Amino acid sequence: MTDLGFATGGSLLVLDEAGEVRSWDTGSGIAAHVAADTRTKVIAVSARLVVEGRSDGTWRAIEPTTGRVQSEAFAHPGGVEAVAISPGGTYLATGGVDAAVRVWDLRTGELLFGLSRDQAIWAVAFSASGERLYAGGNDRIVTSYVIPSDELVAIAESRVTRSLTDAECARYLGTDGCGG
Repeated sequence: MTDLGFATGGSLLVLDEAGEVRSWDTGSGIAAHVAADTRTKVIAVSARLVVEGRSDGTWRAIEPTTGRVQSEAFAHPGGVEAVAISPGGTYLATGGVDAAVRVWDLRTGELLFGLSRDQAIWAVAFSASGERLYAGGNDRIVTSYVIPSDELVAIAESRVTRSLTDAECARYLGTDGCGG
């Protein structure tokens, strides 16, 4: 076993050395096959998706009940070594030997932004609030990043058909207004 995580309903997802992901019902002990690919190195689990980080540098988000790939992208030359899903299930963070941390729109597979370190990334995690991203590697240093909300706001604003009101900016962005 190389990685594991809990899915909605309490089933345990297990990744083995051969790249096979199995879902175990923790009550009955019955196993079900979810996916298998020898390139799968790490997994992350959300309420509705299993994300695989793969040795070919890609990641893919799979609906575990159907096996359908919802989104995927090339992320890191040398392989994806770490994956984490944001608390709301909206974003995916990946890390690799290229010393980069990247944040993706999990639904579309679009790269939102990237961050960098001096060392390869072996672990990534979002804070419970989703406002911070943590990354660590062989140097035993965990770097904390504040998720650049201006970039996320710009992405969100590019996808809506109207500007935010001052009240919405105050409520959702924690500002006194939108400044416009």
